[in-house]
Amino acid sequence: MEATSLMHIPNYKDYSYLCIHLIKLTMKKIIFAMTILSSAVLFAQEEEEKTSFISQGTYELTGAVSFSSSNSENDSFESDDLSFGFIPQLGLAVSDDLVIGLGLGFTYNESESSSSFSQITNTSYARSYSFRPYVKKYFSLSENFALNIQGEVEYFISNQESNSFSADIDGFSIGLRPGISYSLNDAFALQAQVGSLGYATANIEPEFGEESTSSSFGFNLNMQQVNIGVSYFF
Repeated sequence: MEATSLMHIPNYKDYSYLCIHLIKLTMKKIIFAMTILSSAVLFAQEEEEKTSFISQGTYELTGAVSFSSSNSENDSFESDDLSFGFIPQLGLAVSDDLVIGLGLGFTYNESESSSSFSQITNTSYARSYSFRPYVKKYFSLSENFALNIQGEVEYFISNQESNSFSADIDGFSIGLRPGISYSLNDAFALQAQVGSLGYATANIEPEFGEESTSSSFGFNLNMQQVNIGVSYFF
């Protein structure tokens, strides 16, 4: 008996079903890939938002106060120094974590010294007013903490008086101020600046005597000279 081999002849309906099945599988893979990609993009954006201490377009209003006090003495000499100041400033974040602004300042200094060789106590006072455009850069450490550095150009005028001396002073300085910031919430942050690195020059006009000029360059991280302030973001 001769066996007959019957070949399966594909039906066009089978091809249609196969094509539809392949299309469904492909669409599912595309949708899955797009979902993963979208999630990755959103996660990256959230991480970027978290690492920005201040966002572009935000205004920063800061009120800072400075205070320092020192005493030095030995067997024949004693000196007491007191200084405080108030420095309001307003800035705009031109990009994430980069602020450009303008600050004003008032500083008062008082010094008192005496010597065992003299019965006279020498007292001096100084009042200073300043105008300072600045650029401030934040470096985020976490969601709440950030380091910052502020570069500024300052113009100042001052009046100094003592028992035997009186003078008007004006000048300018260029400097960098390191600091640290802590975000309390979306609207407020604590600010602290310690010391400075900079150059200053001043023109001194005494009440009696010749006019003179002085200049200085220095780096100071004295913990007795700290600016503490609060920033309001809006």
